[in-house]
Amino acid sequence: MYQRTRIFKTLRPIVLIALLIWTCFPVLFLFMSTFKVPKEIFKFPPTFIFKPTLVNFQELVQRWPIFFKSLSHSAIVAVGASVLTILLATPAGYALSRYRNRFLEGSAFFMLAIRMYPPIVLTIPLFPALSKAGLVDSFWVLILLYCSFFVSLSSWLMKTYMDEVPLELEEAAIIDGANAFQRVVKVIIPLSIHGIIATAIFVIIFAWKEYMLAYIFVGTNVRTAPLTLYEMLSPIEGVSWGPLFAASTTQLVPILAFIWFVQAYLVEGLKTGAVKG
Repeated sequence: MYQRTRIFKTLRPIVLIALLIWTCFPVLFLFMSTFKVPKEIFKFPPTFIFKPTLVNFQELVQRWPIFFKSLSHSAIVAVGASVLTILLATPAGYALSRYRNRFLEGSAFFMLAIRMYPPIVLTIPLFPALSKAGLVDSFWVLILLYCSFFVSLSSWLMKTYMDEVPLELEEAAIIDGANAFQRVVKVIIPLSIHGIIATAIFVIIFAWKEYMLAYIFVGTNVRTAPLTLYEMLSPIEGVSWGPLFAASTTQLVPILAFIWFVQAYLVEGLKTGAVKG
């Protein structure tokens, strides 16, 4: 038994280091390739000491100026989808947390059931309907689709966070004459703010990187960053790997910076939703 414990303690850091290298190497390769001249990107063995250059960013600005516009489109869609999802999931989570009846329980499991459907299956009936409504190739179509895709899971997450708020606080608010809306705004939301922010982060990350729905429903007036990255992989003109790596890094840095900035809220939200009071 002692020998097993000793072997485990010896192997654990080795396994953790191996997993860390496996996870971080693609990101490290991306960042390093961004600042290499194209002929050195796929050089084998790879060089870890080199003279950085900005030639890939210069070529990206010259050949693909639309990429920076697509980043702004991605930001609009991500923020819009997140805000709309929170506006819908917050009252839904409150209803699931505070009220008990067969209708609510059935609707809750129905939301989870439709969440299991692959999104590509739903695009077949959705495209003609959204096209007839004039929503195709607009910001609203992606905001509504991403919200619809995440509102069920977000409602369950909000229910979990609101379950942590003691009922006694609401009962005290009722005694003071607060109605349901006032209780949600003044009691539930302030005490569930970490969970709300954590849920919003999940939606933003999904919307920022989503490609399939954007490829089907937009592309002319609205063009998100993943669509432009796909166009840079054109097999006709040949792939310019330097600008492609520069664009990938440019798309990755804002979301990494955002996650770093809100990581305290994310961790606190996950802790709150994971521990039953």
